[in-house]
Amino acid sequence: MGGFLECVGKHFRELAIVRQFDSEPEFPPLWRLLCQTATLGKSENILPVLAGGMTKALLSGALYPQSLLTAVLGRIRSEHNVGYFRAALLKAFLIRNKQMEISMYYDPDRKDVPYLLGGLFALLEKAQADAIPGTTATMKDRFFASAPATPARVFHLLLKNGANHIAKLRKDPAKTGWAINLEKAIQDTMADIDNFPPAMSPEEQGLFMIGYYQRMKDLYTSKKTTTTTTEEN
Repeated sequence: MGGFLECVGKHFRELAIVRQFDSEPEFPPLWRLLCQTATLGKSENILPVLAGGMTKALLSGALYPQSLLTAVLGRIRSEHNVGYFRAALLKAFLIRNKQMEISMYYDPDRKDVPYLLGGLFALLEKAQADAIPGTTATMKDRFFASAPATPARVFHLLLKNGANHIAKLRKDPAKTGWAINLEKAIQDTMADIDNFPPAMSPEEQGLFMIGYYQRMKDLYTSKKTTTTTTEEN
């Protein structure tokens, strides 16, 4: 019994990542995780081999099936959405199968290029969202599949567009300070990126998605805290 409980505990420790919403379960059940790998999120579309491999990994401490990484990245590319459950699955896979060390929250000291690129994408997306609220043609819709796969082909354009969005924010007196903060964050991230890789492996793409998810969560949490403090003052 002790071995079984230790395996289950290890599984949840590896999954542990900051939740996108407080209503999401701290210890997500396996069926909800598996639904995030399936077309339309339907349980009947879960691959039986993947379900069996995940159950074995949960109960015995074995490696997660390689198909887990493929399935999660495939759903992210298709739906342009990472979310809590998928970020948790990617984190658990990279920790257990690739012996990576990944924190629960956004790590500003981490220098892996894929992680930095994911965070950079989040910053540029936030700049667009704040400069052009309600836009129907978002950079996430257009580039979320290609940016982690072939960064060298995408990021120069994203940075150019980001500069335009920040310039627009600077013209709004209520957003000037925020524009400066975003611009500094982008510059700080770029200082640690020597060049954009022509391509990234699935494991690197998984780390990109974690960097994106954690940075985006950090951005919205920081902005909400700043807004609340301003209103109170």
